[in-house]
Amino acid sequence: MLFLALFSYVVLVRQDKIPSIAEIVLIIFVCTLCAEEIRQILHSEPPTLKNKFKTWASSYWNRFDGLAVVSFFIGLGLRLYPPTRDAGHVVYCFDVALWIMRLMHFFSVSKYMGPYVVMIHRMTLDLMYFLLIMVVFFLAYGIPQQAILYPNEGPSWSMASRVFFRPYFQAYGELFLNAPDLIENTTTVFGTPRKDSYGDTVVSFMTAIYLLVVNILLLNLLIAIFNNTYEKVQTNAKQIWKFERYYLVTEYKQRPVLIPPFIILNHVIYAIRFLYRCCFKKSCNRNGNQDAASKVKSKTSSF
Repeated sequence: MLFLALFSYVVLVRQDKIPSIAEIVLIIFVCTLCAEEIRQILHSEPPTLKNKFKTWASSYWNRFDGLAVVSFFIGLGLRLYPPTRDAGHVVYCFDVALWIMRLMHFFSVSKYMGPYVVMIHRMTLDLMYFLLIMVVFFLAYGIPQQAILYPNEGPSWSMASRVFFRPYFQAYGELFLNAPDLIENTTTVFGTPRKDSYGDTVVSFMTAIYLLVVNILLLNLLIAIFNNTYEKVQTNAKQIWKFERYYLVTEYKQRPVLIPPFIILNHVIYAIRFLYRCCFKKSCNRNGNQDAASKVKSKTSSF
């Protein structure tokens, strides 16, 4: 919570060219968190580094942590470069949202909140697949309505954005329609310049069919998919809660005693132990080789 409060303060207040003391403490904080993620990768069971990384990435919370850490350093790099300071602040804002959402991991311990976290994760996956279907209908409606309302328009990024902008928000009920009594002869019902006498009529008919399919058919299909996911998780809610609780307790049992940013002291101790073991192993191997060589010499001298 202290980390989130500090990060929120850094994002909300005005940033100077030189990082403030609060931002420097925040950078140290995230560096220690990054070191802890690296420690988790190196201390995993598989022998090879590739398999260690795969084991670490098998947990979506670890991938979430990795994304938050990488985003912070990207924002830091942009923030320290004067021409891209504003862009770095925007990346900071997205990153603090990721760290706040990371609090949901602690809800897994709760008997009542834990299954809900699993539901949100599985429903998010369902939503990602469902969006692929939605994109098909967005394009099937967005491209014709753009071509009819804005005929003979030159290529531009605004044209590409309007293809998705209007269909996307119309799916949530924002129709972009003006009142009939306010329509003039020079504009259409959509507030665009009138190019012909039939364009807005054709687009209005297309909009009616589009809203019928998207708002009634597809959105109710999505609700049915979510309901199916909810019933599956709710049926095994107790087992899911026990598993998530066991996983979280095991994860924090293997972590060092100190909390960030003081956790860096544990990492220094681990590094010293690792170097000591390496040096001790090399000295043992050197002594072993010397003993073996002396034995070989003694045997050859006896012959």
